[in-house]
Order: sequence, then structure tokens, then C-alpha cells
Amino acid sequence: MIKFNVLYKNRVEYPCKLSNLFIYVCNQVGLETGNVDFTNCNYIILGNPFTNNEDCRTVLSNIAQLAGGFAKIGRDNKVYIKTLKNISNLLDEKLNGNNYFDDFSKNEQWGELNSLVLGLSSVEGENTALDDKDSIAINGITELTIQDNYFLTDQAEREKIIVPIWNSLKGLKYIPFKTNYYGYPYLDSGDMIYIEDTEDKGFISYVFNHTFTFNGSFKGTLETPAMTKTQTAYKNTFELKTKFKRTERKIDKINGTIEDIVQETSEYSKKLTKVEQDIDSIKQKVEDVEDLTRTVTGIKKVSIEDAYENENILELHIYGNNRVFDYLYPQDDLFPSDTLYPYGDSKIRFKNSNEEKIIELGIDEVLRANDEVKDELSIIGTEVNLIRRVNADGKTKEKEEKTYLGTLRFILTKGINEFEIVNYYAELTIKYAIKSTYSDIFATKAELSSEIQQTSKNINLNVDKRLENYSTTMEMNSAIELTAEEINNTVSKKVGEDEIISKINQSAESVTIDANKISLNGKKINLTGDNIVISSNNFNVDKNGNMNCNAGTLTNVNIKGGDIKLYPSEALRGIRIFSPSNPDNSQYMTYMSNNSIGCNDGYNNSAMTPDSIGVGNSTMWSDHITTPYITQTSLEKEKKNFEKFENALEEIKKTEIYKYNLKSQDDNDKKHIGFVIGKNYNYSDKITSTDKEGNEIGVDIYSMISLAYKAIQEQQETIEQLYSKIKELEGK
Repeated sequence: MIKFNVLYKNRVEYPCKLSNLFIYVCNQVGLETGNVDFTNCNYIILGNPFTNNEDCRTVLSNIAQLAGGFAKIGRDNKVYIKTLKNISNLLDEKLNGNNYFDDFSKNEQWGELNSLVLGLSSVEGENTALDDKDSIAINGITELTIQDNYFLTDQAEREKIIVPIWNSLKGLKYIPFKTNYYGYPYLDSGDMIYIEDTEDKGFISYVFNHTFTFNGSFKGTLETPAMTKTQTAYKNTFELKTKFKRTERKIDKINGTIEDIVQETSEYSKKLTKVEQDIDSIKQKVEDVEDLTRTVTGIKKVSIEDAYENENILELHIYGNNRVFDYLYPQDDLFPSDTLYPYGDSKIRFKNSNEEKIIELGIDEVLRANDEVKDELSIIGTEVNLIRRVNADGKTKEKEEKTYLGTLRFILTKGINEFEIVNYYAELTIKYAIKSTYSDIFATKAELSSEIQQTSKNINLNVDKRLENYSTTMEMNSAIELTAEEINNTVSKKVGEDEIISKINQSAESVTIDANKISLNGKKINLTGDNIVISSNNFNVDKNGNMNCNAGTLTNVNIKGGDIKLYPSEALRGIRIFSPSNPDNSQYMTYMSNNSIGCNDGYNNSAMTPDSIGVGNSTMWSDHITTPYITQTSLEKEKKNFEKFENALEEIKKTEIYKYNLKSQDDNDKKHIGFVIGKNYNYSDKITSTDKEGNEIGVDIYSMISLAYKAIQEQQETIEQLYSKIKELEGK
């Protein structure tokens, strides 16, 4: 590696691939590359970060970090980027006690690796991380940290490369050991080996340090120490991953641009202010994105305490482990005793302050899992599906099988909401909406942003607020555009497919307002000018001030001169038409009030108070109506929700008929005949009328007649059956 301890001289044209930079830095020191297909080899480097007299070894080290590995010169004098293998069937060698001499020692297992952190040591919280929560819960945390890589100075670049590194190293584990041996001079650093201790117990490890001598035979020492674990609690790692602050300035002298960024990111939110400046324009942007959902995971049981109450969960998942929902099938000749119960079930319990219920999901076969995939019970919204990915023999299905099991609803409340798998242990994951500023509209994601763009010709201001619901999307946008010729203001609101837009356009010649509603607030609004015209569908004012209105409401209005025509639809409060010669309004020509129609000329007052109203041959009195006939609406187009009515005779048989007087009648008046609606009386609720609140108020005559009509039909069927039977008996 001494070859790389020389000053790095950049001759690479950017942007370039990481593999191309690897080739160049090796060629610069007179070496060839042994491989170029390492992890993240196609990562695009946007510019040269080595501008402070770094050596070639520093460049090579930073390349190797992006591969999640290390650089070494091989026995063929070529340079290799190596990553530790993580698949057991790719072993390079097997060693056993027959090749050891002197001492063999080993330590406790290192790993498995379940947390990867990329960060900057100079900026607090400037980290990007991935982790395996299941492994952490079982094994504790083993974390690998890559800090201060020259290429990874901002969050976006770290996010590009972290997943491939994580995929290659996740689950890495080995036994640290040291031994003296003979016979393995060909082992290289980074080789994956299977090694047996002095008790013939085997395990996986790697070659880290290897030295050997030749004195007629090969003797050497293999030593693989434990990498130092990051001594931070999992909770702290979680916070590093999910919250960081970023402040940076990028100056590109070649293209003449300046970019300032201030950003704060957490697991559930992202805030950003950004200013971009070049020779032609200045752009400013402010953005706030909030994720208002939470996901909790537990083994067997999870609790939720900060849920948005009175809403259903968003998602629920139960993952297979070859034990959960295992069903017991007894043999045909097995009979359990009174105290023996089979364990097979698929029950889950839901409990909060409003309810507690146990639900049987009806899964009669265990949820399976293998190293690749897991079976799953999934509830999205209210839809329940069983997803099978593993065959009974443990192999992965060619195509997953989804079975619809129905619907379930879990309404969350304020306080603690508990979900539990009743008789088994398995991973349980719940996604739900939290109580927040936006709870009134149950948004699961809120975005707010504003942007200013300034050029030599115009200024554009954009403000964007987006509230994204689980089932629909709400967007609110506003923009201001200024040019030398005009000013344009636009505000829009969109919910689902419905959109409302208001616009104001101002030029030297005119101002145009386009909106669903306009409010003018002020003590005085003065519309003056030549030939002003107000025009709409219902209300118009011409240039002479004449008004025409198709519909409107007038309150405390004095009308002077002209003809007045009134066509009232009702006379609840009364109508008065006054004489134009009466200044004190004591004289009116005609009037119409609640129950009378009349006139008053100032001296004589005549009124008619009718106790009946006649229309054609029908008359309506205060307590009854007389008419030649009544027609009940019965057209199909006026009706819905049809059901055939049966057993009319039973309804009639259980109804008691009485003779009675109304309370408004004298005791000696002629009695009425009918049934009585009341707690102590037998009547049919099928033929009663109800008010809007569902209270019974009387008899539906049309229903009563129809019931009797149906009873006659039922009796006629009985009569015909009896007649047929009589004829048959007469024949015999």
C-alpha cells in the first residue's frame, strides 16, 4: 500500500462512475485493477472532492468504503476491492484441528450485523442509517459506522449508496479466533472459511490477519479479531437515523451558481429552505412535509396510545414463522377427555376503553416462513387477505397466493388500544394515523411549500399546501406572477377530482376577477365612472342605473312609483301594500296575513277570516276534509326498496278493534271504530304513520287498506284449496 502514499492529481472528467475513478487512481500509481464489479461500482460521482492535497491512498480508501469493503493488492500485483462474503455456500476453505499446532483460541460471536450508519462526525445528527429491528430485538445491536466519506457530504448521496452496502453486509457474523497452523499459505485476507476448534465444533469466520514463513514447510498465524462494536443504545441509533440537521453552501465557480440549503429531517417530517442563484435568476423555496402516520411492531402484542380517535387502523400485518396459527388435527380414533382441548385457532384480541373483542380469523393452516419470504395475514383498511408465499415443503411459491377473508374494522379511541395474537407468538405490525394539527381532516401526509423565483423580467411567488388523505388528496396552491405588462394572482384548492380556482388578472386596461365567492370589506364601496354596468345571471344594472332581478330577498324596502306585482308563495307573516299618499304608513290598500285577507283605506277596515278553504269540489275544514275522492300516489317511479308482504291475516288477527270517542267530542257523540296505538293495546305497527323522529302518530289508511287487500288474497287461496278438497271428497 506504500505505492498509494503519493499526492493525488485529478485528471478525471466529471461526472464519472466510481469504477472509472478506481481504475484511474490505480493507474496513477502504476497498478492495474483486479476487479471493477464491486458494490456501488456504478455510483455516479458529480465532482472532484479531493481538493486539499489528499494522497492516492485516501482516494482508494473512500472508494472501498462505498463498496462496504476494503482495498488490497493481490498476489497478481493487481488492486482489488473486496467485500466480505455473506453466503455460507461460497466458502473459500475448510480448516480443522489436524492442521493446528500450539494454541487455538476463540471469542464469542461477533454479529450478526443489524445496523449500518453513514454520517459526518463534524455535524451532530448528520447521519443516514438502516437497521433490522427483528435482529436487534433478538440479538442486541451490532452496528457498523462509515464516517466522513468524501463522496457522502449530503443526505441525498448517502441515500443512493446505503441500500446496496446494507444488502451485502446485513446479517454478517463470525467467530473471532487465533491459531498457528501449517499448510495454508494460499489463504488471503477477506477469505470466508469454515473452521473447527479443538473440540471439532465448526463455525464460520474470515481471514483478517495472515502471516506465514517458509522453512522447508509453510507455517503461519491466522488471527481474526472482533471488530469494535459501536457502543450506542439502539434508541440513540434510531434517532440518528430519523433526525438530522443539514446546513451547507455549494459554490460552483465554473457554472456561476450558488446554492444554500438548510434542512431538518426526522422519521416523520422534512423541512427545507433552499436558495438558488445564478446570473439570470434567484429562486427561493420553503418546504414542510409531515407524515402523520405511525407504525408499531411487536411480538404477539402491540399497544397504541397516540392514535387519531374514532378512525379505523390503516394497516395490520401478522407474519408467518412456521408456528403461528398452527392447527391441531386429531386422528380419527383419538377422543379427547372432558379436560383436554386442542390448541389450533387463529384468534386476535382488540381492546380499548370502548370495547374488547376476540376475533377468529378462520385460518386453518400454519403461516409459514423460510429464509426468503413469509406468509402473511394482511388487513389494509378493512379488507382482510391471507397471503401465501411458502409451500408446505418450505420452498418459495412461484407466485404468491392471496385469499380474501372478508372485512374487519378496528375503531381506535383516545388512550390505549391493544392488539394481541391470543395463543401464539409472531411479529405483529400496525399502521395508524396519529392525533395532530391536521386531525380534523384525517390527513396522513401534509406538505407545505413556498417558492419565489426572480429574474430580470418577472417575479414568481408560489405557495403550496398539500394535505394527502388515506383515501383522497387535498391540494392548495397559490401563485403570484409579476411582469412589466400585468400581475396575475391564482389560488386553487383541489379535493379528489373537484377543484376550485380563483384568479385576479390586472393590466393597464382592466382588472378581471374569476372566483366562486367575492367579499368586499369596507365602510364604503364607491362604484362611479362612465357607463358602469353590473351583469350576472339573476341580477343586472344597466349603464343608466336601472336594475333587473330574477330572484332575490328584500328586507325593509320602500318602493316608490311604478307598478307593483306580487306573487307570494305563502302568507305566514302577512303582506302589506301601502298607499303612496300616506306618509305615516297607517293606511294600506290591501293585506294578507296568517288567517285573513282584507283592505284598509284609513276609515273602513274590512276583513275575511275563513273557517274553510274550498278548491273545486273539495273543502278543507279545521278538523276534517270533504272531497269526492282521494288518489294515493302509487306509481313505480315514486317508490323504492320493494319487498313483498306476507302473512297479512296474522297482522289482522293480532289487532284489537275498539269503539271510541275523540277527546274533542262529547261523550254522547257517535263513536268511531278502529284500533288504538298505545302500550296497553294490541295493534299492528306495520300500518302506522311516523314522524321524522320515528314516533308513531296515527294510521296509514292506504297501508291499512292494502293489508286488508292482501288478507283477502290469502283467504281466497285458502277457500280455493278447501273447495278443491271438497270436490275431491265428493268424487270419492
